[in-house]
Amino acid sequence: MYIEITNSGFKVIGKEPLKLNLKQLGIESFSFAISGLKYPIPNKKDTLFETIKIKDGKVYNLEYHQKRVDFAYKNLFYKESELKLQNTFKDIPQNGLFRAKIIYNKEGLIECDYFKYKKKSISKIALVELDLDYNYKYLDRSYFDILFKKFDFDEFLITKNGYLTDTTISNIALLNKNNTWHTPKEPLLRGTTRQRYIEASKLIKKMIHYHNLKEYSKLAMLNAMIDFNILGV
Repeated sequence: MYIEITNSGFKVIGKEPLKLNLKQLGIESFSFAISGLKYPIPNKKDTLFETIKIKDGKVYNLEYHQKRVDFAYKNLFYKESELKLQNTFKDIPQNGLFRAKIIYNKEGLIECDYFKYKKKSISKIALVELDLDYNYKYLDRSYFDILFKKFDFDEFLITKNGYLTDTTISNIALLNKNNTWHTPKEPLLRGTTRQRYIEASKLIKKMIHYHNLKEYSKLAMLNAMIDFNILGV
């Protein structure tokens, strides 16, 4: 089952998501829960990162990223935050659009790098049923990398028990016939852009089953770099 982006919105092709497990992905060990099993990776578990937008020297929405870092320290590391994001930036690029990648763990900052940003082109999104625990923005994303190696799609939309969560790079939103944007109530990761739009009352949280995709006309992807990006428009 996949979503094909059109000039007017999207259409759904197929009847149900592709169902995968660890063995089908060819993953022997990693730190996330799939199908109820945990496979720890030494020295990789609990290493996190933040992606922050920088345009012409301006850093965007830093307070929301700081809140997510603080949440990780409190709920994953069980300590007060060791990382103040505003102190991590040095030699910020002054011209163009850049992605700042800040890698950290419970001891604090590991590194901060800048990458020139180019938006990804999306035309086909496969739905994949995968019981994945991604409550924190883990650096290890090997399972996503394997999806792209095994299947020829631009993106993957993960479902859990049939309910939509996130793509590999973003939260999502869907526009219904009443011109209301819904976002999955239980995403894989509670993104900073998603949170901003919820607080602004521009997004309504809702459990959305893949059977209900026919009730929607447009699909948007949300993350720090693309903000609220309506596909096919």
